[in-house]
Amino acid sequence: MGAYRTDGVKGGRSTAYFPFAFDARLVVGGRSEPIRFTWLEDDRPAADFPGGRVEADDFEDLLDLLPGGGVLHVVIPVRVGGADGTLEDAPLALTIERAPDPRGGRLTRYRAELVWRREHHGAEATDVLDEIFEELRRQLWPRGWLRCCAGCRWSRYIGSVGWGELSCLVSGGWEATDELYHCDGYAPRLPRSPVRTRSRRTA
Repeated sequence: MGAYRTDGVKGGRSTAYFPFAFDARLVVGGRSEPIRFTWLEDDRPAADFPGGRVEADDFEDLLDLLPGGGVLHVVIPVRVGGADGTLEDAPLALTIERAPDPRGGRLTRYRAELVWRREHHGAEATDVLDEIFEELRRQLWPRGWLRCCAGCRWSRYIGSVGWGELSCLVSGGWEATDELYHCDGYAPRLPRSPVRTRSRRTA
């Protein structure tokens, strides 16, 4: 499975952020099937799956329109920088699910699992995707850090808190970026105060 394209405009790059796409698995009633999300700059995001295609104004609405609901699973290529000067691949398994909100409307639930040097780091969040990355930053620090825009001190979520709404400040203004890229302006973002830990080491 793939992830968002990593060719946004920031940090001296010259190619446009759009279009981007990523591949995932949609699990409905125990059955898993491939699904592909795409987003063009002048178009609405779309989801293509066996037997159909849906379009919506944002990612959350897309999930609500998928037949039968379901849960999305995607494995995202992430790299972790180490205090010893190493840079290692650490795939991030992300689960995204939409659920009814008791107060009305819908909630987006995120669950993540990242394995680095045989350590399993997990995080959960509701609606606010940045809480996932913040918790992973906290668990890795100070021995390691996410080497991507979601782990960079120059990135911020603006407005919507869902995937794909991250902005970059490297060039001095707000520019769209994707969570998993990094440019020459990258600098590790230090974690905030502890929230919760769900980390364990395998033998």
